[in-house]
Amino acid sequence: MIKCTLFHRYIGTLAHRHSVVHLNMKIIILIKQVPDTKDQRFSQDFRAVREGLDLICNPYDEYAIEEAVRLKERFSGEVLAMSMGTQRAIDLLRFAISLGVDRGLLLNDPAFTGSDLLGTATTLSQAIEKNAPFDLVIGGKQSSDGENGVIPSAIAQFLGLPFVMDVRKIVDIKDGKARVDQMVVGGYYEIEVQLPAVLSVVKEINEPRLPSLKGKMAAKGAQIPVWKAQDLGLDAHRIGMGGAQTKVTQVEDPPSKTGVKIFSGTPQEAVAKLVNELMEKKLI
Repeated sequence: MIKCTLFHRYIGTLAHRHSVVHLNMKIIILIKQVPDTKDQRFSQDFRAVREGLDLICNPYDEYAIEEAVRLKERFSGEVLAMSMGTQRAIDLLRFAISLGVDRGLLLNDPAFTGSDLLGTATTLSQAIEKNAPFDLVIGGKQSSDGENGVIPSAIAQFLGLPFVMDVRKIVDIKDGKARVDQMVVGGYYEIEVQLPAVLSVVKEINEPRLPSLKGKMAAKGAQIPVWKAQDLGLDAHRIGMGGAQTKVTQVEDPPSKTGVKIFSGTPQEAVAKLVNELMEKKLI
């Protein structure tokens, strides 16, 4: 309860900077192209390598795409997919359009190369602001390459908007507010948040759809604008390697799992063995 109370006090101090039309929503989704989780590599300076690798949609972002399209189908409106990356990310934006997104926007400039989390959030925030007014900004919980999970919250901070993380359900949207369920250990909080707002979603929120034939045809012919740093009015000292305020000094593989024990036999035998093991360890 303390967390909910603090959250409500926090959002009460934020300015409502954009008009909201609930029956014609404008939703911006943030998506990222990442290396397949089975083929992640890092350079000598610990940066993720993408050249020559198969790139996919960040898994969590697929849930953001699906939820945005569902909201559009429910309330009507428009969904804009935005990605900061290389020219290859146009394929990612076409994938989003094939799933029901209306438009795509790529942020691509050599000046962006080497941006840290702060530089990335700065760039995305500027692009979002130039696409105002909007009702919601939705992103995945985290990316599979960096797994930092801070970009949506940083964007909310830059834009002065309320933010809810780990959203497992968007319950309703009306009267300029959204009611969402935030997943927490052992349950969830139901939070009412003023719009516009920024949300990050978890995989429990929905089941992503597959591209339709109509969607694939729309994606094939879609024009994807590409914005540069100059289009966003960004100074070089705020982005790229020159503007980076953090540095990755080490990358390690996660520790291998140890102590795994498999109980064989029929389901009844396996359960009996598990119970005995737990009793011996005085866990039950």
